[in-house]
Amino acid sequence: MGSAVGVTALFFLLSGVGILLWLYHGQVPLQETGLSSPDAIFPDYIVHGLPAGLRGLMVAAILAATMGSLSSTLSAMTAATVGDFSALCTKLGGLLSLSPLGLARAFTVFWSVILVGCSLLFAQGSQSAVLLGFSIAACGYGPMLGTFLAGMAIPSARATELIPAFCLTVPLVLLAMATVRPAGHPLAFPWLILTGILLLFFFATSLRLARGLFSRSARNSDA
Repeated sequence: MGSAVGVTALFFLLSGVGILLWLYHGQVPLQETGLSSPDAIFPDYIVHGLPAGLRGLMVAAILAATMGSLSSTLSAMTAATVGDFSALCTKLGGLLSLSPLGLARAFTVFWSVILVGCSLLFAQGSQSAVLLGFSIAACGYGPMLGTFLAGMAIPSARATELIPAFCLTVPLVLLAMATVRPAGHPLAFPWLILTGILLLFFFATSLRLARGLFSRSARNSDA
């Protein structure tokens, strides 16, 4: 409950900052502000709208928060790599003559390069990086939430139906994110979540009906 309240308060705070920035720029569309993307609105305000001292504190705070987030991300990715592929990592460490600590450091450097490459790929886009991240996450959140709800709503649902339904749903949600452009704009991430839930229910129900028909026909043939 406390986590939900905290996340809700955070979203209200972020939305409030966005509304204030919109008012600061005169309530005009992005194209009339002279900025290339939504991600440039807040940095532009920091550079041109804040006094010198507060400007430096804001930049330092952003860098500190970014370093903390990246440090946690790299540590988690390295720990997952070494822990989930322990046998392979042991062989790789022997081939490279690296100790477990040295191998973990090498994986940290490897994932750092991957993250930098991904950030460079998205740096030139016109879409907000935050919304793009939400959209990518929604491609997994929708099917996962749909799996949970289908398991509760369909008492006879089995893993043999939910897992294939999940595997079919995720690529279709990704396809919808990449191709569906209502009024020329990317599909909003809440619709991707709803799409994932509905598709998973459709596939899970279809597989359940197919299983029932197959079982019935098998019993009839045995009889």
